[in-house]
Amino acid sequence: MKKTLLSITLSLALAAGLNAQSLATQMEAHISMSTPELNLYFLDLGFLDLNLAHGSVGMMNNPGGLGRTGIMDVTVAGSLSKDASMSTDIRLMDSTEVTGELNIPTYLTLTDQGGLDYVGVAGKMGPFGVGIAYQRSFAVEAGLDKADMDISQRFNYAYDYILTSDANGLLPGGLAVPVTFNVSAVTNVRLKGSGEARISNQPIFVGAGTKYGPINMGMGFKVTRIEALANTSLKLSGSIDSLRGELDSANYGGPSVIFDNVDIYAPFGDSIFYSKFSSDLQGTQYSLVLGGNMELPIVKLGMSLEMGMPYKLSGYYFNNSGLPEGQPLLDSISVSSLQYDSASQTFTGDVKLNLGGVEYTRKTAADTGEIELPGVTSLKASLGLKLWGLRVGVNGGMDMMTGEWPMIGNAYASLGTSLSIKRTSLRLGLASRWQYLALEDDKLYSSAPMVILGAGVGIPFPKGELMLGSRINLANGILSTSNLEKMEDFKPWETIALNAGIRVSI
Repeated sequence: MKKTLLSITLSLALAAGLNAQSLATQMEAHISMSTPELNLYFLDLGFLDLNLAHGSVGMMNNPGGLGRTGIMDVTVAGSLSKDASMSTDIRLMDSTEVTGELNIPTYLTLTDQGGLDYVGVAGKMGPFGVGIAYQRSFAVEAGLDKADMDISQRFNYAYDYILTSDANGLLPGGLAVPVTFNVSAVTNVRLKGSGEARISNQPIFVGAGTKYGPINMGMGFKVTRIEALANTSLKLSGSIDSLRGELDSANYGGPSVIFDNVDIYAPFGDSIFYSKFSSDLQGTQYSLVLGGNMELPIVKLGMSLEMGMPYKLSGYYFNNSGLPEGQPLLDSISVSSLQYDSASQTFTGDVKLNLGGVEYTRKTAADTGEIELPGVTSLKASLGLKLWGLRVGVNGGMDMMTGEWPMIGNAYASLGTSLSIKRTSLRLGLASRWQYLALEDDKLYSSAPMVILGAGVGIPFPKGELMLGSRINLANGILSTSNLEKMEDFKPWETIALNAGIRVSI
């Protein structure tokens, strides 16, 4: 589902021959991103920093943090949604010698989706801390909200032809006159489309950890529900308003050609492009998570290993599409009415071109059953420094390639710092995550990274902490900025989303 909206839209590359356009309205589309683990990072850096995992915070990435659990530790956190919109053009086709650039004006809305991000509970059982946690789905959704528009489009094709004595018996034997017919047409094209596509994974975790001197270590099990849902439909249909032909004679040193009229006959199909895709694939992946960290006086080191088992996505998918390939076929040319003046060596008269239909590249696929996907091993590491009340942490990780295809993976990176002033903690960080799809060893498709900048504060109260945070999805900020003519009009607070949480520890 990488590039979901753009992949759907880019597949609208029409037949070769689109040369100029006039658009009557605009398309409306949306991209929605749900990144709960990135949101949580600004409430407590321990959600991503393996060295700072503690109790009910961060157990999914480092179950060793459960070794720092008191009698009972409960964390609940959520976030608000934020939208950013812009008017832009989505390019469907680049300009070539025979095709013009085709851009569709689009009103695009990007949503940083909020919700109940996390619920975690941890408790002490002898020398071990045990915990269970729920995290909201990490998800990407793309859709067409409104795609019902008229496009006035010019087609331009060229056909080469050789005039010989076989054409009408007027030419002397052995003489050939090359000519090129330029055919142009103006059509009204109606674009209609709807639907959306979504991929998500939602984890639940249970684990245990313990502390031995400066070392925290733990183990846990993660169950991740994965869904890939889609229901999209796109169609371009058109009718010809005007059709005309022109002559470009490429003959040199031989007879000249003067056509009084070039008549074009072309049955033009109603359907120019069509695509329908739907899927409902669901599955569950089981993972073993091992993690730990070492607390030295200044330097902090943490590492975790998640070993995901092979899994299956069950359900169905259906795809049916057709895309014109090349220009309309030239069925025949009638030059029987041409007159040839041997004295001036000149052709005059009318010519008729009969064009056939357009060849389509058709693609149909459907299946019901299971798609097997390989297991995934994820490695994460953290390096931290602590100088009095100031902490700095660098974190990163990725899902390792296994050599089995197809494979869906992720990569992670974050940088954060916190400063304790009395008992209040101030936090500042940058967190990112991006997905990739590997079809083969040399075919890797990566999505644009989701990068979030945020800040937070932890306000202590008896037996707990109130956590407040704010974040800017940098994609939101870029959209808002690019939609303004003057940078001084940019209002950063319009792209800020808020999140909050509470932790009770006894």
